[in-house]
Amino acid sequence: MTDEIQKQLGPEYFDIRPLGEGGMGTLFRAYRCGLGVDVVIKRIKPKYLGRVDQRAEADILKRIKHRYLPRIYDVIQGSDGYIYTVMDLIPGQNMSQFVRDNGPADQKLAHRWACQLCEVVAYLHEQTPPIIHCDIKPSNLMITPKGDLCLIDFNTSLIVDGDALARAATPGFAAPEQYTRPQNRPAAPQPSRQGELPPTEVLQTQWTPQPAQPASHTGGQAFRASRRSSEAAVTTRAGGYGTISKATDVYGIGATLYYLVTGHVPEIALDPLTPLGRYSPRISATFAGIIQRAMQKTQEQRFPDADHMLQALRDVDLLDSRYRSYHMARNIARVVFGLLFCASLASTAAGVIQLRQGRQNTYLTLVSQSETLANQGSYDEAEALLEQAIDMSPDRADAYLQLAVQRYRQAEYRQALDLLDNAAAVGNLNPDDLPEDQAGDYHYIRANCLYELGEYAQAAEDYQTALGYRQDNNAYYRGLALAQARSGDLDGAQQTLDTLQQRGAASVDCAVVSAEINTVKGNYDEALTQYRDVLQQTEDIQTLSRVYLSAAQICEQQGDLDGCLTLLREATERLGSAGTLHGEMLAQVCSEKAQADPDNSTAYYQEAEACLQAILDRGQGSIQTSLNLAVVQQTLGEYEAAEQTLLPLSEEYPADYRPYMRLAFLYADWQGEFSIDERDYTEVRRYAALAEEYYKQAEANGASDMEMTRLDSLLDQLQVSGWLD
Repeated sequence: MTDEIQKQLGPEYFDIRPLGEGGMGTLFRAYRCGLGVDVVIKRIKPKYLGRVDQRAEADILKRIKHRYLPRIYDVIQGSDGYIYTVMDLIPGQNMSQFVRDNGPADQKLAHRWACQLCEVVAYLHEQTPPIIHCDIKPSNLMITPKGDLCLIDFNTSLIVDGDALARAATPGFAAPEQYTRPQNRPAAPQPSRQGELPPTEVLQTQWTPQPAQPASHTGGQAFRASRRSSEAAVTTRAGGYGTISKATDVYGIGATLYYLVTGHVPEIALDPLTPLGRYSPRISATFAGIIQRAMQKTQEQRFPDADHMLQALRDVDLLDSRYRSYHMARNIARVVFGLLFCASLASTAAGVIQLRQGRQNTYLTLVSQSETLANQGSYDEAEALLEQAIDMSPDRADAYLQLAVQRYRQAEYRQALDLLDNAAAVGNLNPDDLPEDQAGDYHYIRANCLYELGEYAQAAEDYQTALGYRQDNNAYYRGLALAQARSGDLDGAQQTLDTLQQRGAASVDCAVVSAEINTVKGNYDEALTQYRDVLQQTEDIQTLSRVYLSAAQICEQQGDLDGCLTLLREATERLGSAGTLHGEMLAQVCSEKAQADPDNSTAYYQEAEACLQAILDRGQGSIQTSLNLAVVQQTLGEYEAAEQTLLPLSEEYPADYRPYMRLAFLYADWQGEFSIDERDYTEVRRYAALAEEYYKQAEANGASDMEMTRLDSLLDQLQVSGWLD
């Protein structure tokens, strides 16, 4: 057989050896002398012939390039009727072998691989047309010698023409929509031991042609053919779960992570899933919630695509550092409230109803205590109590809502949204099942987060939904009016303001909305006057936060940096730990002022440094906060301090180019402190190379950073000057 394959592929292929059977074909290993590389050749089985648009697939697959994908060199139609896919040979072991050898992964490793997997699948989804893998599973993920993932086996994403479609998929990892006959499906094969994957099956799916769409005037027919060729199979309403989409790959990612952290293959997608907690995986509740959301039966309840899931995973990464810092406090809280619970049981031994009441009292005590701690600025301890409350009663809403509010107050808007959406997706927080006041608050909190993220139109929708549950809450009307104004719906904002006034709302609420409308209209002086009046009339944290930011932004836009600084300094002092955004903005404006006033630049930079350091000391801020702090420290000549800020970042975010880029700039600047014969720019080159390596992928995902261009220029200058060979 190997001689026949060499005849089909040409004389440049040597040492062809069988590797085994894949889902759709036979695998061979070979050496391609023209490229000087070892390759894998996949020979597609005869029963799949005639179902692959070979030319379109070859064009699409050969152009994709990603650090977590093998390079596909060619897709060849052999004269023997077989199709041959030639790709990189990836050394290492696959994920199923890794788990069998090492057991389930802990959070650090699982999170790293989860982000890599979502990143590469998001890259495939972003292609034009999108590429949907459709067979994501542990055996299709290689672990390279460097410890990174590599997603292999693209043949299941090749499109099929004809009346019926046979798709290779592994039970436990295929999404519900990949099945069409649930009533006749075979039982999911059970692994003989923990971690052993069942064999790949061919799942029959029935394809019904969709109504023809009119072709465009330029290339419509070719585009549709290409789209059929690269997207996964277009099926009928598979088992009532819809057609295959990007969310199909999301399910595969979730199922793969389920296996990675438990060592157990999940049930076939049409059967009930064993809860993750049954296996006690070594991951946080937030991480577990993301996996569970990815594995929801209906596509609408999953993440819509891999990029959305990646963003949620990155939020977990940001939160975990704070979770570690209050781990001890959480354990102490468990002991204290465990004793309270035991005391409650001892005093109420009258039956099951009283036992349940004791649990409810303990739950409410935890939520109440957390609110008190949060109001005192002790967010870490407050969240520890809420996490315990959620563990105690995962189907109650109070703790989820309170936790989302606390993350909102810490400017963690995306994390708060993910918390609510994940809890809703897994059924622990279904707003339709909540009392009207809690359902209204659910949508109100979502709307507030969306507003702060600049998604004003969506925020307005959630405010409207909140009002559908509770029309007696003026805060909902105020939020709606602000979102309408920001989204450009000034008529709607004015109508909502009129409603507020008719309802006898507080003058402060009406003034904030009126000022926002004036801001959008460009009536800045009038808006500033209204904002300043509001600051004198209220102590409400949320109102103060928004007003200070809005007023400061107006001053900055008008070039009044001194007025902007005055407002932001007052805000950080008045808001305390709730003034994270204001502190970030204050540091930025201080830097702008330092450049505008060179004689006093040191004082302004030192104020910026103090602002950023205070945010980080509170356990708040983001990677950007730390990067900004390092820049300020470097500007002040505090090179060791900047190094101590950046090096932990490069370890915590190893796939982010920015810490490496900043380290390259830092070491280049630092060398200026040494005499000419003592200077050594080796570290500059090393970190610049790391930055360039990771920036390529960020750039492929749409990033554009002029600082990287400046870094290239710096390296050129060092080379021309003879500092680098």
